[in-house]
Amino acid sequence: MKRVVLLIIGVLTLSSVYAQWSNKYKIHYAKKHFLYGTGDVMLGNYKGGDIAMTYIYNSRYSVNFGFSVSGKNVSNQFTESLKSANINSTDNFKVPQENLENFHLMVGRVIKLSAKKNTRLIIQAGPGVSTIREPVFKESKNGFSNSQIGFQRRQQVSLIINPKIEFPITYILGFSVGPMFIVNDERFFFGASVGFLYGIISNKSG
Repeated sequence: MKRVVLLIIGVLTLSSVYAQWSNKYKIHYAKKHFLYGTGDVMLGNYKGGDIAMTYIYNSRYSVNFGFSVSGKNVSNQFTESLKSANINSTDNFKVPQENLENFHLMVGRVIKLSAKKNTRLIIQAGPGVSTIREPVFKESKNGFSNSQIGFQRRQQVSLIINPKIEFPITYILGFSVGPMFIVNDERFFFGASVGFLYGIISNKSG
């Protein structure tokens, strides 16, 4: 949860900085090249968020660089490991969530969906580096009272797929929706992303 809060703070900070940038340079933005920040809420078998920067070239191609963090409650396998250690009750254990953190770089193709050339579909995918932070039970030799929960970290190369439809409201503000998939050898995230766009996102004022 703390990581998600930090992610939200990062989104707000990015928005503030970008607001200053866009207001200062709004006269100079190109008609076909856009640069903006995104902040998404991710809902699925994991829950979390994503922040990223997107650049659209010539209204046709996109590059997206970002970071996401998500978490979920541990599966029944963790409870079984406690029982295998002759612990029948887990009431004294506050089990943290399993976390999945990703740095990703996606490239995509932009397809205009409206006659006004505002609404667009971005079909994008690319590689990512995922860090899996999984809670593990560490039984103490001194007995139950000193037993504790630790974490096991490992990294995987992932494939990130996140096509989305973007809806600019003004030339600096909009929102997006789309499915999200994160696939590697150990984990599979599937769900939806809903977010906002902030920056130079359209050549239309409304």
